[in-house]
Amino acid sequence: MTAAELRAARKVLGLTQSQCAQIVGLTADSSANMIGKYERGEYPVPPYVETILDLALRYEVVRKRLGIIQPATPAIEDSNNQKIAKLQARIGELLKDNQRIADAIALIKEVDG
Repeated sequence: MTAAELRAARKVLGLTQSQCAQIVGLTADSSANMIGKYERGEYPVPPYVETILDLALRYEVVRKRLGIIQPATPAIEDSNNQKIAKLQARIGELLKDNQRIADAIALIKEVDG
């Protein structure tokens, strides 16, 4: 998830940076500041943050469980579907990258072994 995608997901969910931080489990006093740092690209967005927001964008039951009050309007649903498709594509890319890394590590171990 890019910094812009994080910001877009947070906005679609109607969350402030502080609320977003709380939902993804950042509990320190500077947690909202950390979301801002992710959104500015100062730090990469952790995969668990991406997963939580992706699930919240996808499933109403997850939004309810997280306490996210979000109006159900067609415009938001259409926007969510577009963002979800982009996030799914990005997750697929990351999974492929992870597999390539795992294959390379296995090869190195085989050669060194």
